[in-house]
Amino acid sequence: MLPKTLREAYAVLDMLNGPNPAAEERRRRLLAIRYEGNPLGDHAPRMRTTEPGETEYRKDFGEAVSFAHIAVGAGIDEQIADMVSAEPPEPDLLITLTDGTEVYVEVAQVTEQQSARSSNTIRTINKHIHNRAANDAAFAAARVGRHLTFKFANIPPSRETKAVADEMVDVLYATDFAAVTRGSLMPVPPAVAPKLSALGVRYAVIAGSATGLTAQSDAQWFDPNDSVDDLDARLADKMSKVYVPGKPIWLALALNDLMQVPQFTMEAVRSRVPATIGQFERVLVGTMEEAIILT
Repeated sequence: MLPKTLREAYAVLDMLNGPNPAAEERRRRLLAIRYEGNPLGDHAPRMRTTEPGETEYRKDFGEAVSFAHIAVGAGIDEQIADMVSAEPPEPDLLITLTDGTEVYVEVAQVTEQQSARSSNTIRTINKHIHNRAANDAAFAAARVGRHLTFKFANIPPSRETKAVADEMVDVLYATDFAAVTRGSLMPVPPAVAPKLSALGVRYAVIAGSATGLTAQSDAQWFDPNDSVDDLDARLADKMSKVYVPGKPIWLALALNDLMQVPQFTMEAVRSRVPATIGQFERVLVGTMEEAIILT
């Protein structure tokens, strides 16, 4: 069953990730931020399409969630009274602060190009899994109460995403759930999943009764300066645009590179603070774990 609210969706993540009081507290703060008059956690996730397996939020909702993440990381979440999506030519969000001040926020994603391809490929594999569950009753029944996570050390070409997803299902059918050690990463059997094996994929059966079959990137190559290069490009692009005057404008740059190590990325960001932020009163850069404010 799909989560009915964003709070339910994040509760699933907390369960899968295991106990982490600091992360749970950040999520509590995130879900308490008000959007369109109600706590963000009370909203049903608004997805980009209604297709089975859709993993991307609709643009306006995704912008609100991204800004909320950065607000928590920067420690300004309690200063936000409400936020609503705006329409072009206005910036993305209109934020009302607790002192009554209104500011616009323009939101942009920062994903290093190679990592973006990897992230898109992983999303496509997971979408194939969801589509199969929607159209294959036997598979949908077989995965109930079982959660397998597949860690991809290498990313397959886009033409093989469907075949890779099918091999993940084959691994599910071949797994002896009575004998396997929960939470322990194992190599996939080459005879069952030759493509996954060639990619160096490992998988684990997650403890508990959750249902899922998910692909995740486990690639180890990452240069934080690549993300900062992309950040510089996004900032330059946004500074070149003309926005509706009348209220202060903030720019929120969300570091959503799934391969990044946030600590290293933020260290690189701090070492290359831009000399100017143009027409923006503030530029917020980071993640829910950590964000900085440039003025």
